[in-house]
Amino acid sequence: MEKTRGSEDTERFHGRALRVAMIVLFLLLSAPGVFGEELGAILKGDLGYSGLTLWEDAKTIARAPLEIGKLSEVTPQQLLVTALVLGSVGGMIALDRTIRDRAKGIDDGSALTLEYAGFGLLSGGMAALYGTGLWTDDEQMRHAALTGVESAGVSAVVASLMKVAFGRERPDANKGPYAWFQGGRSFVSADATPAFALAEAVAAGFDHRWEVTVPAYMAATAVGVGRMGRDRHWASDILASAFLGIGTTKLFNYMHREREQASSQISVVPLLAPREMGLRVQVQY
Repeated sequence: MEKTRGSEDTERFHGRALRVAMIVLFLLLSAPGVFGEELGAILKGDLGYSGLTLWEDAKTIARAPLEIGKLSEVTPQQLLVTALVLGSVGGMIALDRTIRDRAKGIDDGSALTLEYAGFGLLSGGMAALYGTGLWTDDEQMRHAALTGVESAGVSAVVASLMKVAFGRERPDANKGPYAWFQGGRSFVSADATPAFALAEAVAAGFDHRWEVTVPAYMAATAVGVGRMGRDRHWASDILASAFLGIGTTKLFNYMHREREQASSQISVVPLLAPREMGLRVQVQY
């Protein structure tokens, strides 16, 4: 039975996401026997952190509808950013046809090379981020890499749901850029979205230093350009994917940072001495 192009795209993304996740899992699971007990304890701790974080994030997202009353706390700056994001995507839609004509000049081979090179660089960046965290004993860098893997997975799921919700036809359907709600799968890209999520994770993990941020975002952009070159997405799809992927990573980083700050206000330390045992509770305020 012949596979559809949509199923091929899905399988290709799953393969890429699996490679990124396997890099981190390899370090988490196989390194203890290679580098010793101390490192093994660190890796097991990070694995536990990932599980706990996924659980807490799932609960936070599930409770999100109950927090609708907090919309009144939205600041003018946040409203301005939202307006700029929506306005830029809307403006890009008007340029979609023109940009598509330019992107069609990229042959399929070159487009595929851009996609694979982009994901390859991002995978290497994630490995470098986590590896640097191990080498320097920097817990925050390791957690940034784990958050990136989580963000890439969640943003890919959100992108898939948006495809169904908006039903935009792909460029190669030749129905134009305004063919919405017609059962298509163009808006947004399930390849570019996690790519930008990983790019932001790598950039944030290295404190947004330009020598890391620029290559990371160039790699994610290469994935998007490759998808456009293969006539699978409009430019506005890729721009929206960038906002979605970056925003997802920023949201998770914010959630994790807030949770860690809250938990650090109360610490419980066991007291063990030859003739006494107990707990010391410290409250910071």
